[in-house]
Amino acid sequence: MNLRKFLLLALLMIGTSQITAALAATSNNASAVDVHGQSMETILQRFGEPETKMAPVGDPPITRWAYPGFTVYFEHQLAIHAVKHRP
Repeated sequence: MNLRKFLLLALLMIGTSQITAALAATSNNASAVDVHGQSMETILQRFGEPETKMAPVGDPPITRWAYPGFTVYFEHQLAIHAVKHRP
């Protein structure tokens, strides 16, 4: 194997390991705020009082609660999604 092919292969392997590590970190972080189907009461018990509670909007009513680092979205009284804030 010549030097050029070796360097290219090495760069690809480094890139792949970094991507794999990034995906693993994202998966771990996402599970930390997995809230789907939990009630508002359960979210309060789990994370405490949010920094901000936004009023319901639309039909069905969608409510947002902002915590440090993520926001939880509710439809009626049940959590439908949580989104981590970008750094």
